[in-house]
Amino acid sequence: MSQFYSVHVPDFDLPNARLILTGWLTGSGAVVEAGDPLCEICAGDILIEIDAVRSGTFHHAVVELDDELLTGMVIGTIEVEAAPVR
Repeated sequence: MSQFYSVHVPDFDLPNARLILTGWLTGSGAVVEAGDPLCEICAGDILIEIDAVRSGTFHHAVVELDDELLTGMVIGTIEVEAAPVR
């Protein structure tokens, strides 16, 4: 059985900055380790990488390059295989 963890746009504490998805660094369906970069977001003049917080299989949400994002928005999920119950 799998568990799914949402990947959210963090609060960058940059009031009034437009948040734009500028690049996917990991393909949908790719296996990732915690700390691997998933995507790049432009916040005003700053380019920020969003990293995986868990290891598993990453799946893109319905978010396209150059889409404007909001804090807290889900940009993907990480599927983690749950340990079997004994």
